[in-house]
Amino acid sequence: MPGAGPLRRRRLSRGAGAAVLRPSQDTWSLEEWSGGKLFTALESRRMPALCPAKTVPMDAVGRIAAAHGRLPLVMVEVNYRNQKPICGMMETCPNVYLSIGSNYTVQGGIEQFAGAVGPERLLFGTGIPQAEPMMAVTQLLYADLPDADKRLIGGENLSRLIGGIRK
Repeated sequence: MPGAGPLRRRRLSRGAGAAVLRPSQDTWSLEEWSGGKLFTALESRRMPALCPAKTVPMDAVGRIAAAHGRLPLVMVEVNYRNQKPICGMMETCPNVYLSIGSNYTVQGGIEQFAGAVGPERLLFGTGIPQAEPMMAVTQLLYADLPDADKRLIGGENLSRLIGGIRK
């Protein structure tokens, strides 16, 4: 069962910047009875938890976000087809963030999210090495947003999240 054991404390002391949730690979469940101790430990440290769309279903992200309101959950590798439900979840759950790039290519999508939940909840990602990075770079550079918002998305938001980790 995942938790805040000695191995995880050592990772924190060595400067870990996030945890990747991969329940199937690590043989545990996202349900509270299995992952609750891990979520509580991450929440108490404000350690961002990356939620790859292939391994952490959107409904599970919503349940975790509701139960652990101070745990930053970052949805990564999301498909463009999930634009509307992800936006709805982010409007409801202020601790859910979205990593744009890679599979996420929606015309005007960055602008839609920035308008709905603010640019502070968007993080830049390229998907390297699985994806070619220039699509993500171009999508951000040409987004119809002020330069200050692009700087937030391009790196300042991630720096803020990592800087907020309690060791």
